[in-house]
Amino acid sequence: MAQTSSRSEPVTGVADLVDDLAAGCRPAADWKIGTEHEKFGFHLETHGPVAYEGEHGIGRLLSGIAERFGWEPQHEDGNVIALKRAGGSITLEPGGQFELSGDHLDNLHQT
Repeated sequence: MAQTSSRSEPVTGVADLVDDLAAGCRPAADWKIGTEHEKFGFHLETHGPVAYEGEHGIGRLLSGIAERFGWEPQHEDGNVIALKRAGGSITLEPGGQFELSGDHLDNLHQT
């Protein structure tokens, strides 16, 4: 994780801002790339959002993915809200969309 600023004075110009941001950068040898992809679920007939509950709900979909493809479910208040597997995760985002997050890798071709 990048370091936080130790600046005690307010930023008063562009040079201060650039210096403060640069101080938190990792060395280029430590740079990685991680990919994210988001998808919204909706009903084909109505184009309405998918509820969490029910046979065709988000909760059932996440549980099904976990069972079928070996993802480890993450629970909150008894509900599956995320899936984890070596180097990646599928999370339920606040808008009801799913986010697939990949591991931190050395280059784009590895994603």
